[in-house]
Amino acid sequence: MDALLILSGIFLACAAWVWLVVQSRHLSIGLVLLALTFPLVTLLMRDRGFAFWPRLTLCIGCLAIALGLGLLHQQQPERYAMLMSGDWIAAPAQQTTLHGEVAGQTFAPQRVYWRDDELIFEETSAERVRRSLAIRFSSAPSLLSATSIERIPTDAGEWPHVRLRWHQGALTSPGLRLVTGEYSLDLDLDPEINGTTALQIQLHLPTAQQTWLVGTAVLEETPAWLVDVVSRKAARKEPTMPSAPSAKVATAPQPAWHPLSLLTVVEEPDLFRGTLLRLTTLTGRVHEGRLQNVSADKRLIISQAHGANQVELHFRPLEIDRVEGFFAPK
Repeated sequence: MDALLILSGIFLACAAWVWLVVQSRHLSIGLVLLALTFPLVTLLMRDRGFAFWPRLTLCIGCLAIALGLGLLHQQQPERYAMLMSGDWIAAPAQQTTLHGEVAGQTFAPQRVYWRDDELIFEETSAERVRRSLAIRFSSAPSLLSATSIERIPTDAGEWPHVRLRWHQGALTSPGLRLVTGEYSLDLDLDPEINGTTALQIQLHLPTAQQTWLVGTAVLEETPAWLVDVVSRKAARKEPTMPSAPSAKVATAPQPAWHPLSLLTVVEEPDLFRGTLLRLTTLTGRVHEGRLQNVSADKRLIISQAHGANQVELHFRPLEIDRVEGFFAPK
């Protein structure tokens, strides 16, 4: 509604402006220039010969624009601020390799940073946080002892808490949710020589939460605990002597991985059900498991054996870079 009012008001104002200039051609050159350069001033000049209907149309167009902007400010203040600041013209859309959803809303964070014991992902607009996802390790401090953190729903022990925040509109308070466990997390931290830290994440909350996040990013600052972990690893590392080359042993032909068409697997799952698959995601992570099925929303479901338990992993086709099947030679 607000966009319709603004666009229709702009159209009426422009049409009335041209109409006013054309109707003023019989007046003096000064009044014609006034109508051409400052048409709004003519609304206050009743007895100077300006036509009534063009001025009325111009007034209606201006009122429509003002009403549309008022509705936009009331219902979507972040879009109003962006429109008035001109960011939609000057600033190109930011590119990010992180993408996902928070409570069913599209989530593309631009900021990734560590604050105390929290890893925070934020999506901002006009200097305002629209959506955020924070992984709190205060409930699982023992996990902060390695550069790779993995959790699956069947794991026992400590679980980081996931806090979700999202904006629902100007007339309602922001949404807030805390998830305490039973989700999938694969987090890799890679401190680099130049002092920055690259990050890879795959986070999938239960389907009911409508929340997931995958991709890569660079932390704004390397946290102190990660610096300590890297220092301890460097201190424990000892130089190893090169081993003597072993003699090559002839082996029989072994089963091998063969590339498969992702579209074929999604559309014809019965042909590959029970087959051992190797999925390589866009972030470079590799997952192996046997294909169980393809869900109604086209997610590949593979199962992995973890001791006496069996875990099902769900993957969206957009997250998968390559699919391979393990077939024995005939």
